Amino acid sequence: MSLTTKIFLAIAATAVLVIGTMALLVGLSMRDGFSHYLLRGELKRFDTLVRELALAHNPETPGWPALAED
Repeated sequence: MSLTTKIFLAIAATAVLVIGTMALLVGLSMRDGFSHYLLRGELKRFDTLVRELALAHNPETPGWPALAED
């Protein structure tokens, strides 16, 4: 093999390794970011649920009878 071919293969292998590593890191970052996005949405829904339950609660009657009927 000529020196030009060896240099080309070394540069090509390095480029493939860098691209593969970047793709892996971007994929992991996207998965983690999407997971946090979903978690924030769920927590927001639970906050709304807690607020609605607190407003619907009557201390004179135990539990939430209106919800039990549904």
